[in-house]
Amino acid sequence: MGTEIIELKVQVYNSGIQNFCKVTNKFSDADTADAFVFHSRNFYETVSFKFQILFKRNFPSLTLPLLKNIRKPNVPWIIWNIESPSHEKLPGEKNLFNWTMTYRRDSDFSARYGALEKFIKTANISLEGIWKYKNKTATWLGSNCQTPNNRFRLVQRMIQEGLEADIWGSCGKPTGLCDGVLKQTEPCVLDLIRPYKFYLAVENSNCKDYVTEKFWKSLEDRMAVPIVLRRETVQDLGVPDSAYIAVDDFETLDEFIQHVIKVGSDKEMYLKYHEWRKDYRVVFDNGFYGWCQLCKRLQDPEEVGRNRRSYEDVERWHSFEMCDDNYTIKFIT
Repeated sequence: MGTEIIELKVQVYNSGIQNFCKVTNKFSDADTADAFVFHSRNFYETVSFKFQILFKRNFPSLTLPLLKNIRKPNVPWIIWNIESPSHEKLPGEKNLFNWTMTYRRDSDFSARYGALEKFIKTANISLEGIWKYKNKTATWLGSNCQTPNNRFRLVQRMIQEGLEADIWGSCGKPTGLCDGVLKQTEPCVLDLIRPYKFYLAVENSNCKDYVTEKFWKSLEDRMAVPIVLRRETVQDLGVPDSAYIAVDDFETLDEFIQHVIKVGSDKEMYLKYHEWRKDYRVVFDNGFYGWCQLCKRLQDPEEVGRNRRSYEDVERWHSFEMCDDNYTIKFIT
C-alpha cells in the first residue's frame, strides 16, 4: 500500500442485472465508499523514513486523521486479519471499528482458511490410488523456525524419538523456488509433499480457531493426513475426527509416534483417515471468504443498519488470552 491511502475500500454497485463489489485503494474514492476494510498489518504506516530512523518507532499514518474527518456514520469500518495474536496484534485504536474479519469463528465475517462442504450423497470413489503413490512417511515445510510455541523444537523432538520425517524450507532442506509461506499453493509444493503419508500441520502458535493452509491444503490436494497439536483447535470446524491425528490424543510423544508408524505401515488403517473424502469436499479460501460475506451484506442497507456495532477494543478482543503457546512444552521436556 502506498502512504497516500491507508487501506482497502469496498464500493458496491447495483446494476439491476448483477450485483458486485469493487475493491480499490485510491484515496480519491474514499468519499463515496460503502465500507472501509483495514488490513491490520498495514494499519500503522510510518510518517516518513526520516522520523522512523530518528525515533526508532512507527507513527500512525497521516492518512488516518484524514479518513476520520470524512468518516460517515452509516459507513462501517472493518478490521481484517488472518494471523494469530501471538504473531500479529490488532490496532490499539478504541471505538474505531464496527466489524471484524478474522479466522475466528465469532468474527462478523469469516476470514477462514478453509472448510468442508458435505455432498448430498456419499460418493462412490476408490481410495486405493492414494496409497499407491505414498512412499514416504511424514514431512514439514517450515519457513519460520522461531515461534512462540516452539514448534520447530517439537518437530525435532519427534524425529529424535523415532518419527521418520523430512523437514523442508528455511528450517530444513532447501526447496529452491518453492521456499516461503507465499509458495504454499504452488504446484512445486504439491509435488514435494504428495508422496508423504502425513503432514505435520503444526501452526506457529496455539490459538483458538487458528487453523491455516497447512491443515486445509493437506486435506485438499496434497492427500496427506494432517497431524495437529491439539484436537480441540480443529474439533469445532466441521472436520471429522477421523480425518486427522492430534498429538494430544496420546499421553506421551512415544505413543503418538508409534501410532503414526503403525498407521503408515497398514494400508487399511491409513485409508480410513481418507474415508471422509466420500462425503465431503474441501473449500480452500485462504482468508478471503469474508470478502464475499461483506459484499453480500453491503447490497442491503437495512442489513448493514441491523448489524451496526462498535468494538471498544479490538486489540483486547484479539489478545493472547485466546492462545496457549506453552502447551507444547509438555512434549519437548
